Amino acid sequence: MCFGLSEIEADILPRRFSPTPETLGQIAKTYGLTRERIRQLQVQGLKSLRQSKAYRNCRSAAASSLKTKGYLTRETAARCVHQILPTMNVDLSVAIGTIVFNDLIRGESRVYGDAAIRDRQIQMAVDDIQEYVNEAVIEHPVCTVDKVARMVRSDLKYAPLAGWVNEVVTDLWPILRRIADEKLAELRRKATASNLARTVVEEAGQPLHWTIVARNVNSRREYLGLSPLSENGIHNQLQSMKSLFAYAGPGTYGLREWGDDVPYIRGLIAEVLEVAGRPLTMTEIANEAAKKRVIKESSLTFYLSLDPDFYLSRSGKYGLPEWLDPNPTIRTSRDYVQELNDRKKRLNSSFAKQRQ
Repeated sequence: MCFGLSEIEADILPRRFSPTPETLGQIAKTYGLTRERIRQLQVQGLKSLRQSKAYRNCRSAAASSLKTKGYLTRETAARCVHQILPTMNVDLSVAIGTIVFNDLIRGESRVYGDAAIRDRQIQMAVDDIQEYVNEAVIEHPVCTVDKVARMVRSDLKYAPLAGWVNEVVTDLWPILRRIADEKLAELRRKATASNLARTVVEEAGQPLHWTIVARNVNSRREYLGLSPLSENGIHNQLQSMKSLFAYAGPGTYGLREWGDDVPYIRGLIAEVLEVAGRPLTMTEIANEAAKKRVIKESSLTFYLSLDPDFYLSRSGKYGLPEWLDPNPTIRTSRDYVQELNDRKKRLNSSFAKQRQ
């Protein structure tokens, strides 16, 4: 054995440093030895391996590849071993390639998955390529190396580097694809109704009607390859998760972190009135508000009748309090609410007297 390994050491190392490594206990059962004895044989085998001339040649070839390309993968290290010793057992060459890779990247800070990257510009380029792979995996689950390479080359920044892009994508494909699959799995795991609804409202920066939130939630789930959720179920989530969402008006919800009072409808009505510069009827307000977002006239009626920030004149038009004048014929919605409460008190008092 050119690496100075005994027969049992030459069997232990491939099993310990394969893509799917076995435990010390599994190997110990095969030989009828203790786990500690297998560990000692592994340590002894690694020492013999690193002292051999063949190992130094393999490490030198891998280091040269790292210096030339600016990055190194386990697969590249294994290919260097195979090129120097083409007759070697494939499993052993893969194991030695893994050991060479681990020895070379020891102390390196820029480890990308199973690749060591030394050059900062290559690191930035690989980060860009990873974004393309992430996008491809989400939109085209059966994407290939060629498709991703074409996507990267479509970026003017990488258009002149066609050969280099193909090489990098091919070399790093297993790593890039695995990271993209893990990211997609994480996105799917977090794509619950409450999480997506929170993201939709947060990105909008203002309270939204629940139907708009539901459409956006299902659109994002469709993009991730997930089945749509019930719109009523999403509405129930908005209503029930009071720690995340705050009621901002009929059918409208904002984020709790924005505060308990998120008066989107109030702001919308005020904006409509300010733009008009005069009092408007309910229908006129509804027509103007509909240009920004669909709001039922009944919702506007409900909101305006209870909000003291608007007044209602005898002519049936709503306006802003600053437009008020001493004319006693104009009453605010606060007056109507007060009158309603007084009437309820009188009725309750009369009912109480009748019961007596």
